[in-house]
Amino acid sequence: SRALRCCLVGPTNAGKSTLANALARTPVSIVSDKIHTTRENTQSFVTDEDFGAQVEVVDAPGALGPAVPILQRAIWSAVQRAQLTLVVVDAAARPTKALGRFLGELTEQLAANEEAVGVRSKTCLVLNKVDLVRPKAKLLEISAAIHEWHAFDWPCVMVSAKTGSGIDHLRGWLMLHTTEGE
Repeated sequence: SRALRCCLVGPTNAGKSTLANALARTPVSIVSDKIHTTRENTQSFVTDEDFGAQVEVVDAPGALGPAVPILQRAIWSAVQRAQLTLVVVDAAARPTKALGRFLGELTEQLAANEEAVGVRSKTCLVLNKVDLVRPKAKLLEISAAIHEWHAFDWPCVMVSAKTGSGIDHLRGWLMLHTTEGE
């Protein structure tokens, strides 16, 4: 069997819970426009029996907004346990300095975890809500700007969790990153 543990982190209301639901093909996370609807890590699984693989997806609370220590602990706990960290960003919202600060903190947390246990979670930028961005060439500019704030290990993935666009591609990509295990 093959497995992968990944987490979804990023700004509040970027669509992390909607993405978790879309990947699992079932409602596992509460979705709301209200800030900090996700208050603790929510776990779901994406299974592909034909491929013999399972991906554990941890939907973490939003990283921006009012500073709530318990939510910050949940975010960094999810990152520490993940093999792959998907940084979900709302493509329709302009990248902010707060996002840059979060990505700087992510870089520090990844380095500290690597120093402590010798393993570092790989990172990938997921631009969500791409259906709301016009012209589409703007998505490349947004991706490039965000990549200046953090050295992602993988190229950007572009999806619309709400419409389902790109979800099958992301699900397949995650399956390809599973490794043999229990």
